[in-house]
Amino acid sequence: MENALRVFWAIQPPKRVRDALVEAQGNLKALVDQPVKWVVPENLHLTLKFISSLRSDQIAKLIAQTESKLAASTAFDAALSGFGAFPNARQANVLWFGMSKGASLTAKLARKIDAAASKLDVASETQPFRAHVTLGRLSEPRSVRIDQAIPIKEQSFPVEEVVLFQSQLSSTGSVYTPLARISLGDPEAESVEFVPEM
Repeated sequence: MENALRVFWAIQPPKRVRDALVEAQGNLKALVDQPVKWVVPENLHLTLKFISSLRSDQIAKLIAQTESKLAASTAFDAALSGFGAFPNARQANVLWFGMSKGASLTAKLARKIDAAASKLDVASETQPFRAHVTLGRLSEPRSVRIDQAIPIKEQSFPVEEVVLFQSQLSSTGSVYTPLARISLGDPEAESVEFVPEM
């Protein structure tokens, strides 16, 4: 698709939480005997909706539709805790850190954002939403004894906004650029204006 962008809506934890997640990554490294592509600190986030291809001239409409769907949503307290793996620890290809508080409210945000994206003919999600922060991806499925990972303290933080990021692939990894922010609990808040590149 010409002028298409890879974008995703996400919750971005504050820096102090991302710093703790880097510690969590370190606790996992000793348990994995093959290369892992670890997510760099600035890219650690909780994905709400990923859109692999969207025309640049549709971004403004996506933001408007999402603002409308989230108009009544309010900020809430969340917490991250506990290691996990997809599809499971015996055949892990994704290592993640889970959500111990606010998961149901996060799932509700994801459903609303999914509904907003469907207005632009973006395919709706078919799998159940599982709130998590991806820590790393394995090159091949492998058994990982995540139950032996040294736990870190539960990380609490307020969820006050959702962020639309553009994802660009490079030789050194993914680069995420924020395109818009929508505040929760304030229907009058305006997101950052998006101006497509010519």
